[in-house]
Amino acid sequence: MNVIETLGVEFRYGKQFSIHDLRLQVEEGDIYGFLGPNGAGKTTTIRLLLGLVKPQQGNIRLFGKDLHRKRLEVLDRVGTHVEGHAFYPFLSGRNNLKLFARYNGKPDMNRIDSLLDLVGLKSAARARVRTYSLGMKQRLGIAQALVTHPDLLILDEPLNGLDPPGVIEVRELLQRLNQEEGVTIFFSSHRLDEAQRICTRIGLIQNGSIVMEGPLESLLAGEDTWIYRIRTTDNAAAYRLLLDTDRVDQVLTVEDSLEVRLSVDESHRVARTLVEAGIDIHELSPWQPSLEDLFRRSLARTFAEVKE
Repeated sequence: MNVIETLGVEFRYGKQFSIHDLRLQVEEGDIYGFLGPNGAGKTTTIRLLLGLVKPQQGNIRLFGKDLHRKRLEVLDRVGTHVEGHAFYPFLSGRNNLKLFARYNGKPDMNRIDSLLDLVGLKSAARARVRTYSLGMKQRLGIAQALVTHPDLLILDEPLNGLDPPGVIEVRELLQRLNQEEGVTIFFSSHRLDEAQRICTRIGLIQNGSIVMEGPLESLLAGEDTWIYRIRTTDNAAAYRLLLDTDRVDQVLTVEDSLEVRLSVDESHRVARTLVEAGIDIHELSPWQPSLEDLFRRSLARTFAEVKE
């Protein structure tokens, strides 16, 4: 079942598009990374998914139901924590959760204590929130989002501003929630490296539009082609030559090498083409691209299409 599904969602601030033709598909059990640079439209998308703003066009469905027709019903199954911590700083972490639970009509103290233990704040439960580190506040925010027993957790930049130990803590917490509690997780981030470690599915957004979306494993594996890294005695000449051959799908210059997408069967033919042109090869090797590599190539394709 699709827990989140959007179709052709458009949203403008004034006359300028913030979100354009947004198409997301989050399946039950996913850890979905909604990724992109700052200003790409991630926070606006989360506001749309929570019904805080309404799209000018398109449809948003949560748990298979129209968000705006069944808003209270579907959002009762959603826990959320957006960027910026809305806690009472002079109250303890435990008392902050107690107040939140009462506001939501679910003052279950056993649940609160178990959540504090789950997010690793049991020993700091009675400390005032003003003494918490940023990582502790992030974990308290996630605990707050879980108070109502949600089936879906929506988080806005949960890794933002964390030091390396804090990033590891939050990453491991999200994995535990997904694997042990069965919670579907949708989180925004500009941290592509961390998202690659934990996500099962990703969506890459740039300038308000999705440039890539799908299961992470499939995206990294590619289809019937490989990414090859090529270093030669004359990369500039090799670049021009490879652009003119129909055996190569795409050529990018990356630092001291070229990156090309081609089938395994074509790799030896490309090597022969370069050598026959008098260009010696120092390296011709297939490799597994990272999420950052995928994003960079996707943006390169988008830019090329715009220029055309």
